[in-house]
Amino acid sequence: MKNFLFLLFFFSFLPPINAKVCNLISENNPEVVITIDEFGFSVVNGKLKYKNKPKFLFGVNTLMGYGGQKYSLKTLEGEIIGSGSFIGFVGNQVGRGTPVNKRIKGKRRGLLVDFGRLLYYHLDTEERFNPSATDKALLNVANGFFELDDGCKFFPYINWADD
Repeated sequence: MKNFLFLLFFFSFLPPINAKVCNLISENNPEVVITIDEFGFSVVNGKLKYKNKPKFLFGVNTLMGYGGQKYSLKTLEGEIIGSGSFIGFVGNQVGRGTPVNKRIKGKRRGLLVDFGRLLYYHLDTEERFNPSATDKALLNVANGFFELDDGCKFFPYINWADD
């Protein structure tokens, strides 16, 4: 019985097999999109794009134990920039912290804690004071919400959006 429960727990973290692509679209600028197209055990990876051109590598992993989610940001060459917490929302309600009896259906949204700081300090000093149009666009959306499309139904803690 313990083995069965362990396997059930283990498989609950696997993404659905039919997941093809998940897009996190900036609510402030829909030209900034995070496209996730690599799915693994508790980890998903993709690219942060501006005007459909890849700018950074992006990944999200589900933490074991207490739980939660973290995202990571890397250069296209794979150099680690940093990471932060991914907080899922359904509408305006926190996905994980909203009591079951107070949940209201809504669109899936995500907030990337420290995303703006990571992007800003990744720029060299000259770029910080004279950012390109791309850097400005990314910095402008960094502290806002990203809407998760229908391909992102596998994200834990916010799956009750469809209940």
